[in-house]
Amino acid sequence: MQVLYESPEKKSVVLRSHGMLPILEILETNPPRDIVLRLLKIINMVILEDTQAQEMVSLLNSIPIISNFAHKKYSSEIRKEAAAFVRQMYQTSMFTLQLFIGCGGINVLVEFLEEDIDTERDLVLIGVNGVWSVFEYPVRSFGLGLTEAYCPRAPLQGMNFVACSPNIRFCIHSHWY
Repeated sequence: MQVLYESPEKKSVVLRSHGMLPILEILETNPPRDIVLRLLKIINMVILEDTQAQEMVSLLNSIPIISNFAHKKYSSEIRKEAAAFVRQMYQTSMFTLQLFIGCGGINVLVEFLEEDIDTERDLVLIGVNGVWSVFEYPVRSFGLGLTEAYCPRAPLQGMNFVACSPNIRFCIHSHWY
C-alpha cells in the first residue's frame, strides 16, 4: 500500500497487469479480517477518482464481491471500506451505477439506511446519497430494475423503507435543506 501512496502512477500498473483479479479471488475465499481490510484499502486506492479504473474493476465482478463486506457481520472498519467502494460505484458514471444496481446494490444501500445514525453516520449518509443517485436518473432507465431488485424482499418493501426511514428524513432536513 505504501508504494501506491508514494507513487500514484503505479495504480495503472496494477490495472494493466491484471492485479485486481488475484485481489478479488482472495476476497472471495473469506480470508482473515485484517487481510480483507488491507485488500479493500488497496482496491479503493487504485480506483479513487479514476472513472476508467472504476468501470474496469466493476466489470471484474467486483461489485458483489466487495458489497458482501458491507454486511453487519463485518467490523465497522471493513464495512466503511466496502462503503467507500460502493460510493465510488454510484457516483462515477451511469455505467457503474447500472452495474451496481444490477448486482443488488439497492439492497446494500437499504442496509446502510437501517443503521443507527448516531453510531454509523457515514454508512447512513452513503446509503442516503446512493438512493439519491439512483433517483437522479430517468425512471425509464431504472424503473423495472428497481422493482425487480425488491421482489425477493417483497414488492417495493425496500422502497417503502427508503421513503419512510427516519434517517432519510433526518438527512434531508439537516443535509440538503
